[in-house]
Amino acid sequence: MNTEEITQALQTEQALLEKELGGVAVADSENPGGFVGKEPDMNDENPADVVEQGHEQEVFSRNQAITGDLEARLVHVKQALEAITNGTYGVCRVCKETIAPARLEANKAATTCINHAD
Repeated sequence: MNTEEITQALQTEQALLEKELGGVAVADSENPGGFVGKEPDMNDENPADVVEQGHEQEVFSRNQAITGDLEARLVHVKQALEAITNGTYGVCRVCKETIAPARLEANKAATTCINHAD
């Protein structure tokens, strides 16, 4: 297993995830290292515009959902990078068995075997 190539691929993915999060989220002041969906700029010119407020709420809800997905993937990528550093990459963090190479090829950030996949 070439951990240098895997590390590079995971670092590239981490940078991409962080960039994507920057577009839809901001740092969560209540959860260090976490993110929260960006709140839209509400229409101050006409606060009574119900249609515009509905649209803005929809954008916020979509940002929250996207943020959750990206944040979860970022956590897995960081855990995989940590496992490489610790020499435990490719070992299931639950049962300590070897993760199948095909699983790691499909998902370099996998930290569990298929039996313990989320």
